This record gives sequence, structure tokens and C-alpha cells, in this order.
Amino acid sequence: MEIFRGRNYDVSNEILAPGFVLRNPALPPEFTHGPTGVKKFALVVADSSPEYEVSNHETISKKDMVLIRWRFTGILRQEMLGIQPSQKPMIITRFDPFRIRENSKIAEMWQKFSIGSWP
Repeated sequence: MEIFRGRNYDVSNEILAPGFVLRNPALPPEFTHGPTGVKKFALVVADSSPEYEVSNHETISKKDMVLIRWRFTGILRQEMLGIQPSQKPMIITRFDPFRIRENSKIAEMWQKFSIGSWP
């Protein structure tokens, strides 16, 4: 969350394992491997919607698994991953389960998101 919400891109080296894998079929491969890939992804989001906000709604953990439910709100100023720019605010609701393994770092994460707000 801090990588996107706080725009603290360098924290990815601290919290993600070197072999980290982001399992999201909507993302190109250069965004899905290692801390560097996640930084690239976060920078594309920031460039596309400079005034975006991320809010965390829930965090649930059990053993080595953590699930966060969060929401992205922003106005896309340029195309982002196939989503066309608009002057209207966009909401993306996400669920991100992830596994903590290597030296207490995040080893892998799965993402599922929908455009729009859920009740």
C-alpha cells in the first residue's frame, strides 16, 4: 500500500522479496516481477493520474497470508493500462491477497479489481 498510497517507490525494495511475483492478468510482464516491476507499475499509475488517492478499507491476516481491500480514486489524465482518459473521477476497487515468505518480505500477490464502487 505504501508504494502506491504514499508514493514511496523505494520502499518496494524493503517489503518485496527479490523474486516477488504480482499475479494480475491485466498487467504486462514488465510490471509483475520483482521490486523494480512494481515500481514501474506505480510510476505509470502516478503519471496517469497525478492527484489519485488510495484508501485502505480492510486488512485481514492469517498465518503467512494477508488480504487487503482498497480503493483507488482519481481522474485519468492519460491512458492507463488500456483505460482511456476522462475528465470524470474513476474508482477502482481492489482485493489483493498476498503471501509473506522470504525474510518477512512479500513473495507473491494476486490482484482482482473492478472499475466502479462496490456497495
